[in-house]
Amino acid sequence: MQLELGKEYPPADEARFVQQIIDDSIALRKRTKTERFRGQHAKATAGLKAKFEVLDIEDSRARHGLFSQPRSFDAILRFSNGTGRIQPDLIKDGRGLAIKLMIGNAGDSPVQDFVMINFKSFPIRDAKQYAAFMRWRLHLSRLPEAIGSRMMPAFFLFTPSRISQFARVARHVPKKISSVVEEEYHSMSPYRLGTAAIKFSVSPETFSRTSSVPSSAEDDFLTKELAERLRKDEVALRMRVQFQQDPNRHPVEDASVIWEGKDVVDVARVVLPQQELASEDSQQFARSIERMSFNPWHTLSQHQPIGGINRLRKAVYEASSALRSTQ
Repeated sequence: MQLELGKEYPPADEARFVQQIIDDSIALRKRTKTERFRGQHAKATAGLKAKFEVLDIEDSRARHGLFSQPRSFDAILRFSNGTGRIQPDLIKDGRGLAIKLMIGNAGDSPVQDFVMINFKSFPIRDAKQYAAFMRWRLHLSRLPEAIGSRMMPAFFLFTPSRISQFARVARHVPKKISSVVEEEYHSMSPYRLGTAAIKFSVSPETFSRTSSVPSSAEDDFLTKELAERLRKDEVALRMRVQFQQDPNRHPVEDASVIWEGKDVVDVARVVLPQQELASEDSQQFARSIERMSFNPWHTLSQHQPIGGINRLRKAVYEASSALRSTQ
């Protein structure tokens, strides 16, 4: 089949696998008694207000939706650890960044969410493979956690067709970090921008690593590191979009493939103003963020998520949010 740029190709049996994933995910959370937490990214390392400043973009391919003209939006940021458990910041983990823009009547949705992690690709290819992975996790949950977590990579290693995929993913294994604002965060899966398919990322506007990973630290040291940084000055991040150039090398339906290439356009600045995160007002606002839902499907139509993993996320995020609201 000749693939086309920006096109989706949903498999006929996808809905069956999505329902299996939802059922197994709920069963896993009940078994591990984590129903009241988010299914992933349970621990927030920071929640705060920011500004999202759209740049004056010269490349017409990027001037769609939010990026159609220079303007500024109020934003809510949630930095997080990746796992569905609350654990110390020093433990190796993926790190997430979720941005919620309050856009009012500026589009066909009152909010726009951007959800990212500090990996360039998703570890799972599609809904069928994710269903097998969730079933594997459900089986491992019967074991002591220390044993089950060590056996997780076996899902990739003992299946020949997945070994090359594991090799790609292993380049971006969870790691220790020293600061949430010194990481590069990626959408991993593709989205629309007008009629094009893109992936987006957010990284430090000017990068110079000023912190180092401590050998020992308090459980919430990432929270305190950011608080100390913002007490002294603002922090600026930059959002970029990468355009799909080839439907085979940059597939929409396989989120485990890193899109190699340099067709990248800067579209916005994310400014974290100087502030006191330890103040009572800031703490109260951070607690209110924990009651919010961040979902890639909270979106303008011009930025709609595409591809199998994003179609899966729509159903799973809704089920996860519904489960949390009953606790």
